Amino acid sequence: MRIITFVAALAGLGLHALPAQAQNTRTFVSAGGSDGNLCSRTAPCRTFAGAIAKTNAGGEINTLEPGGYGTLTIDKAISIVSGLGEAGVLIGLGGTGITITAGANDIINLRGLIIEGAGLGAKGIEFQSGGSLNIQNSVIRNLTQTGIAFIPSAISRLFIANTLISDIGGNASSRGLNIAPSGGAGVTAVLNRLDVLNTAGTAVEAGVGSKVLLRDSTISGNAVGVSMTGGATVVSYGNNAVSGNGTDVQGGTIPEQGARGPVGPQGPTGPQGPSGPVTQAQLDAAVTSLNAQIATLNTSVGGHTTQIGSLSTRTTAAEAAITALQATRDHARFTNQDTFGAAPGDAISFTANSISGSSISAPNSSTIRLNAAGRYLVTFVASVSEEISALSLYLDGNQIVESIVGRMGAASQITGTFVVVTSGPSSLLTLRNISPGGTRNFGLAGYLQMVVMRL
Repeated sequence: MRIITFVAALAGLGLHALPAQAQNTRTFVSAGGSDGNLCSRTAPCRTFAGAIAKTNAGGEINTLEPGGYGTLTIDKAISIVSGLGEAGVLIGLGGTGITITAGANDIINLRGLIIEGAGLGAKGIEFQSGGSLNIQNSVIRNLTQTGIAFIPSAISRLFIANTLISDIGGNASSRGLNIAPSGGAGVTAVLNRLDVLNTAGTAVEAGVGSKVLLRDSTISGNAVGVSMTGGATVVSYGNNAVSGNGTDVQGGTIPEQGARGPVGPQGPTGPQGPSGPVTQAQLDAAVTSLNAQIATLNTSVGGHTTQIGSLSTRTTAAEAAITALQATRDHARFTNQDTFGAAPGDAISFTANSISGSSISAPNSSTIRLNAAGRYLVTFVASVSEEISALSLYLDGNQIVESIVGRMGAASQITGTFVVVTSGPSSLLTLRNISPGGTRNFGLAGYLQMVVMRL
């Protein structure tokens, strides 16, 4: 009403108010966008932080393609939706991916995100205030402290569905999902098909004033599965697996609501489909064989010999699969027998290569050209002498967020196996150093290798 009155007053004086900066109900981000754009479909922004400033409260930010879109703070009702592949949020050292400080009635929706700590970031999502938070179809992983911290000081609700939280923290204080309202606030959390795996501390912490409803979820491989404090309750609505933890449940029990019906009869087996030129079993055996080759190599680090893996030989079946695949699939091996120093953002350079087939080539020592559209199996391994090191694949200059692999410990190895999909000919693939800080020395003791095979 104050704005309307002011405009009316100006009109009464024969003056005209200047128009406010327009915002959009729906905005767009793209890996090739710019935050100087209007964030429209044809002129998208580059980051979530750039787009949210140009989006109305209650509006929606959409991604146009997979990519890394940066960390952000949310202070209003908003929806962030990735419907065309995963949207990455890569967190720096000690940082938080998404911080939420919204109003008491604001609803925040997050869907299709990969929030990656790479062993460096502290927290994936921290909800400090807001009406409710909805998370769907997302992955939150490799953080040092907490996957999701839900810590409002007023009544709020949390809904999570089809989401994975994994590999959180290095000590007992870490949390996969920490529901810890303050000031007597009442919180209801509905967790449907949530998997929390490999947390050094507690997978799901329900604090004072919280009620948690759990369904179709798996909580396993954690020091503590579910912990309840201050009278918090956790209720199961069926088909949960809270097992395989150091302590499955502490601070209370998890009652089950509703009777489970009997198992129905098994349906008939469908007909077997036609066999392709290379079976899935052969492909799986090939991947196993490639990993076995990496696992059998030793690297000398600091005068000590460290075994990269426990497998020592390939099986006869794996050899047959490799032979069958090499007879029909283009493949290449790239190696470097010298220690290679790479600054942050630099591409790894290979001094030698062996290429079979026309769909893979090497225009220079640090770039691999994928000459045909399709799927390529990429496996890389590198020994590294410095702590806190990480590598990632880039396709046509865009980071493949899912391929980030890092280490926090002393001199060790970084290994990864991924399937890269290209939509057109002549795509350029590089392996880059994304470690924070200074130069990293890869290929310690003369071992640096990448294998590419067209599937």
